[in-house]
Amino acid sequence: MRYTYHQENDFLAQKPMSLRQKSLLITVLLLIALVLLLSLLVRTLLLGDYAALQAQDTRANLQRALNALQRAANEFAINANDYGRWDNSVDFVQTLDPEYVESDIPDETFVAFAVNTMIFTDGAGQVVFSKSVDLLEETPVETPAALLAYVSGTPALNRHADNSSRTAGFALLPTGPALLVSVPIRASDDSGPLAGALVWIRLLDAQQIAVLSEITQLALDLRALNDAQLPDDFRAAASALASQPSYVQTLPGERSAAYGLLNDFNGAPAFILRVDTPNSIYAQGDSSSWTFIGALLAAGVFTVVVAALMLDWLVLRRLASLSADLRAITESQSLSARVTVAGQDELATLGTDINQMLATLERGQNELRAAKEAAEQSNRVKSAFLANMSHELRTPLNAIMGFLTLMMMNGKLDSKDAYRAQRAHANSERLLNTINDILDISRIEAGRLQIVPSAVSVRDVVESVRTQIDVLADEKQLKLETSVQAHVPPLIESDSEALTKIITNLLSNGIKFTERGSVTLTIDATPAKLIIAVQDTGIGIPPHMRDLIFESFRQVDESSTRAYGGTGLGLTIVQSLCTALGGSIRVESEVGVGSTFIVTLPLQILRQEVA
Repeated sequence: MRYTYHQENDFLAQKPMSLRQKSLLITVLLLIALVLLLSLLVRTLLLGDYAALQAQDTRANLQRALNALQRAANEFAINANDYGRWDNSVDFVQTLDPEYVESDIPDETFVAFAVNTMIFTDGAGQVVFSKSVDLLEETPVETPAALLAYVSGTPALNRHADNSSRTAGFALLPTGPALLVSVPIRASDDSGPLAGALVWIRLLDAQQIAVLSEITQLALDLRALNDAQLPDDFRAAASALASQPSYVQTLPGERSAAYGLLNDFNGAPAFILRVDTPNSIYAQGDSSSWTFIGALLAAGVFTVVVAALMLDWLVLRRLASLSADLRAITESQSLSARVTVAGQDELATLGTDINQMLATLERGQNELRAAKEAAEQSNRVKSAFLANMSHELRTPLNAIMGFLTLMMMNGKLDSKDAYRAQRAHANSERLLNTINDILDISRIEAGRLQIVPSAVSVRDVVESVRTQIDVLADEKQLKLETSVQAHVPPLIESDSEALTKIITNLLSNGIKFTERGSVTLTIDATPAKLIIAVQDTGIGIPPHMRDLIFESFRQVDESSTRAYGGTGLGLTIVQSLCTALGGSIRVESEVGVGSTFIVTLPLQILRQEVA
């Protein structure tokens, strides 16, 4: 008997239940469970779904309120930016002309834009003027000293680095919760230095919350996160919101509330917004659940029995056949084999799709094999070509340039021949630079680009590049201008060769695509960035080409008869070098007017030791 017992257990262990057996067993169990527990399950599930829908609706109302706040913040920022980018505002900061206050920012303007306070600072971040209006009474009031001190002590509000800088968002001010925005005051055409900063403040007091409630048709309540008098439900929400984006809880009186955090303009959580919603969805679900139970109880028994039989006949048997075919294909490891397709339903479509997939994989396998062989052959040819080009082109070019240098140094050439020799030497350099560009892009593609930081004089680099580029500008009778601002440090830590190539390629590119006018190089610096700008009066770049021009061998004119020469590698090399140096490049252009390429690099200043 003991032997028989072990034999039976071994048989069970070796014979797991088939899908058909499992389906039949599950169907029987479901039938029994449905008869005994249908009422409880239906009610529990329906109420759970309605509770989830209620919570979803409450969260949707919260999101609607947050969106309304965000829209208000965006409109507030746009209106403030219009005043910041205005010549009248620039003049006012510099002159404090009272006519500007009377004509351009009267009390009606504050009411129209729902602005409680406007504060103007100069270029040094000092407050030069402020005005506050009681929006309810529509009368001027004194700006609180604590508010002025807050703005004066917050660099993000009283000072901006450039025209595109902007600080906007919510803040807990000494006067309470507020929506604020700070924009740079600059000329309407964005020219010239920044005149200062314009700060708009809208207090999120009971009046403003009431306005938002009326707009959204929701009951809103906004509290500061650090409020010592925070109600209990807000405190519970604050704890829950530390680990989730929103929090929903049931309130007395058959209501639900959703809570969400609002970050201040520095990105730190500052406020909790609560939205109250009646529990109408859940109440409807409670009533509907009892109606469903009676109908589901009768239909459940019949449906389960019929479904089990149909499932076995229409699905399980055919799935078993499909599984057997796939197992045979897997064991044979032959992509040329196919599964059996029968019928015209989804399982038949699945079988057809599997066969098409096998055919595609078979073709792809063959194509990949051929492509791999072709790529390997192409790479070998490319490597051989580059190696041969390096030797066959650079060696004679260096010899030509050496002989030209000797001819110019011996002093026996007259001025005309000396000029011709100089032009020949310059054009040889251009050809050598083109060859070097091709070799550079090959090193970049192979991942062998190396950056070697050293002490670099930006002014020496510019002078060296200008010596090389002057001949190109002279050939086209273009005006070449270079300017290094006075506050650019004497020495920086960078890769001298990479910096030289960036400036050289940008100037060469500008000259190439400029037929008349000028090419201007300007180098400026901020405390953390070195900014290189090359502006030309050339053909300009269409919007759809502004990303493509940084790809290898791409130019704006890509026709077979294009008017501009070059390999199309200069900007690709510049972008790769900028990335390697931790910087970036962008382009601003207008067709027929010209282009400006702006390179931004990290600035590491080297201090000169005084003996």
